[in-house]
Amino acid sequence: MRQRGRIHLLPHGILDTGLESLIRCVKSVFGEINSVVCGTAEQSRESFRLPLSSEINCLIFIMRLQEFVTVLVRDPRTQKEDSWHSYIDYEIFIHTNSMCFTRKTSCVRRRFREFVWLRQRLQSNAVLIQLPELPSKTPFFNMNNPHHVDHRRQGLQEFLEKILQDALLLSDSRLHLFLQTQLSPEDMEACVSGQTKYSVADAIHKFASLNRRFPIEDEERKKGKNDADSDSER
Repeated sequence: MRQRGRIHLLPHGILDTGLESLIRCVKSVFGEINSVVCGTAEQSRESFRLPLSSEINCLIFIMRLQEFVTVLVRDPRTQKEDSWHSYIDYEIFIHTNSMCFTRKTSCVRRRFREFVWLRQRLQSNAVLIQLPELPSKTPFFNMNNPHHVDHRRQGLQEFLEKILQDALLLSDSRLHLFLQTQLSPEDMEACVSGQTKYSVADAIHKFASLNRRFPIEDEERKKGKNDADSDSER
């Protein structure tokens, strides 16, 4: 069963059929190529060796094929914008082994209108791609209604899951700044445009260094500490 939120970045036509069968498949394919190029399998071993001729190299090749990105949109929280207005933001958790990402694990918070900005910018830079839709913004949305909030959260997660399967969209620096920093849309635009002293990679590394622990983990740690303090006072 496919794990929710995890996207396997496999080329079309490659099935996750188990490590041993994949090794046999890769070795067989490259063995046939050797035979075509050199005439016979024996000649290929002696005079023409491809980089993936050993099981170790086959494993490396397979590991590269089996890149994944896990994205979770979770933990909706109500935030005060001013004395009269509030909004909900969501935690975006990323875990990946993909070479496309600067950091392999990250955690940021974003609100709905930032998702709207992201979709608009991605669409403007990839006009030939039909981007997935965001959950509809309805005037009947009630942030105090758990069903409304969770429905939007699910829609935002599905949006990101689809976005992260497209190689062209993955090459957009705005997407990486959105997922792995807490920069505002204005600052993301400035960074991508080269109007800041820091690069995209610098921004991601700096955010990671300032946020080594995830918010949910911090809360659980604080809760555990408070429980321990309460027990010691009894």
